Amino acid sequence: MVSIINLQEEFYEYSNGCKPHNINELWNYYMEQKRNFLNNIPIYLHLTLLKTLYEKREIEKVLTIIKYLRGRENLVKWFNNNLMILEYIVKLNIEEIIKNFNFLNTKGNLPIPTIVDLIKSLVKEKEIITAEELFGKLGKEYYDVEIYNSMMDGYIKCVRENKLEKSLYILEMMQRNRIKPNIKTYNILLNLFSKVKAQSEAERLFGDIIENGIEPDERGYQGVILSCAKNNDIEKCFHYFDRMIDKGISPTIYHYSTLMSACVKSGYPEIAIDLYTEMVYTTNIRPNGVILTTLMCAWTRLRRKRSYKKKDLDQIFEDIKKYDEPDLIAYTTLINAKSKQLKLDEAIQVYQQMLMHNIKPNVYTYTTLIDASAKLRNLSTALRLFDDMKRMNVSPNQFTYCSIMSAYINNGQLENAFRTFEEMKQNGLNPDIACVNCLLDACNRSGSMKSFFELYSDTIKKYHLIPDNATVTIYIDACTYNNYFNAGKKFYGQIIKNNFPFSVIRLNNQNILAIINFIIKSGNLGEFANLLNFMKQKLFHPSPFIKLVIYNHLNELNNDKEIEAVNRVLHGWSDIPTKRDLIKFKKKYSR
Repeated sequence: MVSIINLQEEFYEYSNGCKPHNINELWNYYMEQKRNFLNNIPIYLHLTLLKTLYEKREIEKVLTIIKYLRGRENLVKWFNNNLMILEYIVKLNIEEIIKNFNFLNTKGNLPIPTIVDLIKSLVKEKEIITAEELFGKLGKEYYDVEIYNSMMDGYIKCVRENKLEKSLYILEMMQRNRIKPNIKTYNILLNLFSKVKAQSEAERLFGDIIENGIEPDERGYQGVILSCAKNNDIEKCFHYFDRMIDKGISPTIYHYSTLMSACVKSGYPEIAIDLYTEMVYTTNIRPNGVILTTLMCAWTRLRRKRSYKKKDLDQIFEDIKKYDEPDLIAYTTLINAKSKQLKLDEAIQVYQQMLMHNIKPNVYTYTTLIDASAKLRNLSTALRLFDDMKRMNVSPNQFTYCSIMSAYINNGQLENAFRTFEEMKQNGLNPDIACVNCLLDACNRSGSMKSFFELYSDTIKKYHLIPDNATVTIYIDACTYNNYFNAGKKFYGQIIKNNFPFSVIRLNNQNILAIINFIIKSGNLGEFANLLNFMKQKLFHPSPFIKLVIYNHLNELNNDKEIEAVNRVLHGWSDIPTKRDLIKFKKKYSR
């Protein structure tokens, strides 16, 4: 923005000794003396005042000056044309802008700021094609970087598809016309790369800026940091953040907000909280609603206790209100925190506050509340929320339906759970493996093995889903506790033979323990050695607990033959438990 002090000093020469102290006094004096000013003071001073007021968005005053200037004596034609177009720009009358522009002989007569404002106005009104036509006309007449910047910025803000290609084409045109990019050009591109998650391109461009002898400013650092953050590259985020500080550039609230958000999303909530503390108490930056919402997210994701006292989430939520009205993310974050603590009544109260403030919940808000209701076996609340969701025209997703199924299952209503499963499919949502596992486990617990086997078959053949570790454990447990040993042996045999889909599943300790339990219940003790051989081939080292479970059972049965078979597998590969280990284990886990 133009310096007000310089503007005052310039006007002082034409004001008979009157020196206004601020822009408002300057405007009042201008209005009082407009007759003298119109013809006596130079055109550039009128335009300087005009530009200052335009930057301050004092639109009515801008239009007033334009009106008076167009009444000036001996006004040259090009200046009158310029004022006319500027007037239409201010009024955002796009049709009149183009109509008059096309009939004017503008070559070399329009100041660059007017052209830039014209392109920006077209972009603002989403007249991107007209802006392109105008740029095509002026690009051949004006070799100015700001015109190219305005078109590039327009692509980034208004074009949904191919914005990267279009913007890079503008850069190519600049290079072809030997127009040197400035820091604003680079910042526009860095901002674009951050939007499309093009981290490598952003870092390459950032390096080019430095090689060209231009030191990036705070916006440039924000662009490259955001590009790294969008790709969860926390290490690179802090690399550029530290470099910025080393170069004497003070970080802003936007830099801290970007870093905090990246830390939370990447699983480092503690670092996000430390950044907030540094921002507020070291750099003395006042927080805003967005960064406080991020702070809430960080607190909800903490996994271990901090050395200092945890700030109450309700207090953070109240702090947000000091700076702004809490938005959807803030409300949903607080609801999520209370739901995780199973404080359903408090979560519902926050939900009701949302509705009172006309903030529409999203699918995540409802799913979080329904899931908490299901865990507390509060079926009526879950169903009421599900109805609210449909009434608010918020479409449920697979996770929502899975939560409703869980609510029915936890209340012993397996039939209604399957009915919900069918409704989900009718609404065009394909089940995921989590939904299937939920129903499989319910069938297991209720002993509905016919439905269990039908659903598992559909999982592979109809829904084309690949079982996961939870599926393996549920299937083995279902066969174990419902005495379907033949089905269990067949399933276990496919695992040992490494048949698809088990060839793509990396078994975990829970799977192995489920198989061990099945072997014990089915009485096929010779499978212990086969299981360990399979683990050996898969480079899956048995935990001490797994080995102790096997040896404890074989020792109780005095089955020396199988003990020797297991010893042969473990020899030279994994330590064999000692008698002392077995005594401690038996003492700890004996009933």
